Amino acid sequence: MRQSPLSRGTCRLHRRHLAPPRRLRLASDGDPSDVYISGSYIHLPYDKAGEWPIGHYDSTSPDVVGNPWIFIRHQGQWYAATWEWMRPNQTFKFASAVAGDHIKQDPFWDWEPESGVWYGFMLSGMARNPVRNVEERSNVVMFQWP
Repeated sequence: MRQSPLSRGTCRLHRRHLAPPRRLRLASDGDPSDVYISGSYIHLPYDKAGEWPIGHYDSTSPDVVGNPWIFIRHQGQWYAATWEWMRPNQTFKFASAVAGDHIKQDPFWDWEPESGVWYGFMLSGMARNPVRNVEERSNVVMFQWP
């Protein structure tokens, strides 16, 4: 299933960033194969890496610039959730972080991606709590989990 999950029927598990205009591109040359897993990492190259303002989600947090999102089809409904923080210039995360213990929302606390299933991925400015640094998001890129 490669249809885009970004629609009015998508249930957001974290705040905002589904509606703001798309102002960056995930996958630097527009090829969906640019979202890929290599070794222990999922690569999410985007064309504004290093451009977003640095923010902090609390007084002791490291520098962060945004959040990666996953779109999961569950019981006939698309769900969108953040699963990590992106640091300045960072374009990859541990693939093991794409999991319910990083989403931290119902109904996905124990969720893990399944091989062969298509998921959507997107990046946005800080969206995991009330702190915002930029109102931008990427396109959604569909990726088949290996």
